Order: sequence, then structure tokens, then C-alpha cells
Amino acid sequence: MTKPRNWRRSRLLAGALSLTMIAAACGGRDDGDSASDTTSGSGGEEAAGGDSIIDTSICADYQATEGVTDDTIKLGTSMPQSGPYAVFGGILNGLKAYYDYQNSQGGIDGRKIELIAYDDEYKPDRTSDNVKKLVEEDKVFALVSVLGTQNNLAVRDYLDENCVPNLGVATGSPQWGEAVQYPWLQGGIPSYALEMKRLVDYLEEVEPDAKIALLRQNDDFGDAYENSLELLTKDNDMELVATETYDAQASTDTKAQVDKLAQSDATVFVNGASGSQCPNTLKFVPDNWDVLTYVGITCNSKLALSLAGGKEEGIISTQATLDPSNTEDQKDPAMQEFLTESVKHGLTADEAQLGVAALGWSFGAMTTELLEKSPELTREDVMKTAWSMDSDAVGLMLPNSGLVTDGGNDPWLLESLRIVKRTDGQWVEASPLKDYNGESNDFVGG
Repeated sequence: MTKPRNWRRSRLLAGALSLTMIAAACGGRDDGDSASDTTSGSGGEEAAGGDSIIDTSICADYQATEGVTDDTIKLGTSMPQSGPYAVFGGILNGLKAYYDYQNSQGGIDGRKIELIAYDDEYKPDRTSDNVKKLVEEDKVFALVSVLGTQNNLAVRDYLDENCVPNLGVATGSPQWGEAVQYPWLQGGIPSYALEMKRLVDYLEEVEPDAKIALLRQNDDFGDAYENSLELLTKDNDMELVATETYDAQASTDTKAQVDKLAQSDATVFVNGASGSQCPNTLKFVPDNWDVLTYVGITCNSKLALSLAGGKEEGIISTQATLDPSNTEDQKDPAMQEFLTESVKHGLTADEAQLGVAALGWSFGAMTTELLEKSPELTREDVMKTAWSMDSDAVGLMLPNSGLVTDGGNDPWLLESLRIVKRTDGQWVEASPLKDYNGESNDFVGG
């Protein structure tokens, strides 16, 4: 069983958020719901930890230990395994490999993890159907690593009303910072708003007067990037000078949008596309457009960049985890364990190197940590634990990072990022790990 590594990060004082500020970011629940009554008053600090926001009395039909037997824990997920976003199917392979490895080490308190997965092609209506089947027919204990912002929004109310945990969500939508309103969902990657904050902080170092062009999806994922960049460039010498949008569900390419952006006076290009459209977009960047190109955290795997047609050299990105294709990261004991054990438990050596499966491995380690730390294997205790974490790095998280939460005050598990630059076919650290613990909701904008 993978144990937390010995690196420890300091807990920073979590910034207090008022309930009214959170409600402004999202419609949330009705004012009369008990989950809303967790502040000490208008503008006051929210009560700390999971005990303050988990209330099973409001559940439609609370089943504390559904999916748990003396021998097994049944988990479920829905993610694209076909269609234009099938590249993310590698996450599922990594998740399966980690759980198989965990089972070989005795499981969780002697219980083996059983994972049931369905393909949703990144279509929210399919995700909704899959999740309802997992809960009502397959009787899973919890959902893990469901991928996509719109996909999770499609099931958030349903899971919340039925008090079914949705752990390690594979999207960084700032909406996952609304723990008071939606306490049964927890994000599994850094907030997209934090991602833009780390980028802007890096630009302050290398190009403080940057003019930014943004390509974004026509959905909440795209909103997150644009809103954050608008906020983060208000009080410095940077400017968001051009924005183009594309249809995330369409099969058309993004060449027309990139051509328009290239006519701007931008010095930085934020490629906010996802799936195969992200690396394909790099092919359309004109050679005579002298910009520093950034790709999002969902687009920086070796597998994704193999589709870029050789146009990825010199681009930058953010990372919260070790990179299996990086020669320095390969020396880390956690990475050595992954490269060895993942192949024993279902991955090929090539899959382990491509990066997408490594993300699934980390999701598996993260959710296992939550389950192991829970006093009892009940849905209530697991979520209370999720909102009260203080753990060392697990899985392939970067050294000196950790899993730290404090209920509505600090709902984000991962808040440490480094900047990397694509150099000679691999990511090389360009700016070291920076910790923003308790701050992610400060960068949302909108």
C-alpha cells in the first residue's frame, strides 16, 4: 500500500469567504437549506472542516454504506472512452491500475476496490444516464474521477440530493469551490482559476507587460479561463487583448479562431482548448506569430502533445504532479514505483510514459487516501474527511505539496503548481512549485 511520502508542506491560514460571496458565484441551494447556515454572520468566517457542511438529514434517501461489504468497496466513474475526447480514456486505465495495485496490497481495511466504468463520450446527457445507473442499479458507494465540467454539472444536483460522494472530480472548474452549497462533490485537480494565477505570476517574472490572446471553449471551462484572466490582469501591466471561442462538441478545427488571434498584437497565446483539439490547435499557430504559447493542465501529457505535429517545442504549461516522461522526475521514488507497479497491474510501458494514465494513478492514490483516513466507511464520514484533509503528497503529486482542506474555507485539495517549458521533447521546470493553499477561490473573477 502506498504510504504518504515524507515531504510535508506548511499549512497556510485559509482565507475566509463569506456565504454571500459564494452564493454570488453560483445559484446554490435555497437560503433555507441547512447547508447554507454555516457562517457566524454576514461576512463571517465559515465553520471549519467537514462537520460543518455535511448534513445527511436533507438527503432524499441516505444510504450510509451502500456499495460496501465486508470484502469489497464498489466505486463508479463515467468518462470519455470514445469520440474526440477519447484521449482522456487513459485516465481510466491509470485509475484501474492503481486500484488493482491497492488490492494486491490488501485493499482498504481488507476490502478490495471494485470499479465500474461507463463511456460517456464527454456528453453531459450520457454522463447523467451513466451516473444514475451506477447509483440506482450498480449500487456504488461513491463516484470517482468523473471527467468534464459540464458532465459534472449535469449530475451535481442529483448526487447532492442523494448524498452520494463524487470524489476526485477530473476537472478544475472554479465551481467546485462551492463546498457549502454542494458538499458532496470535491475537485481532483487544481482550479482553472488557480492555473491562470500561476501563469500570470510567471508572466510577472518574464513578461510583465504581456498582451494575452485566449482561445477558449464555449462552456464553463472556457468561462473559467477568461473570467480569471480578466480579473488577474486588472491591477498590473498585462492585458487580455483578444478572445476567440469554439464549440467544444463540434468536430470542426480551430484554425479560423487561431488565424484571428494571430492578427492581434498579443505576445502570449493561451491555448484553452481541450481533448484532441488542444494539440491540433498548436498546428495552426503561424510560424511568424511571435508569441509565448501556454497549454492547459489538461493538455500537457506526452500523449496529447504527440498529436501536435512537432509544434510543441517551447510552449509552457503548469503541473501539479510529476511527469513520467521527464528524466529528472523519473528519479523520484514515487515515479519509480509508478513506472514499475503500473505495468504489473495493467498498463503497458508505453501507456505509463504517456502521462494520461499517470493522472489516473494519482486520482486512485488520492481517493484511496480519503477512504483510508475516514473513521468509518460511510458516505458521511468520507465526505467529512475529504473536507478536513491534512496529508502529505500521495501518488505522483510533486514533492513538498500535499492534500489540505478546511471545509468551505479551503475546499481545494491541490493548490501547488510549477511552470514547465517544453524543451527537447520533454517538460523542464521553468519556475518552481508555488503553494497557494486556501487562495484558489480568490482568483475566480466573473
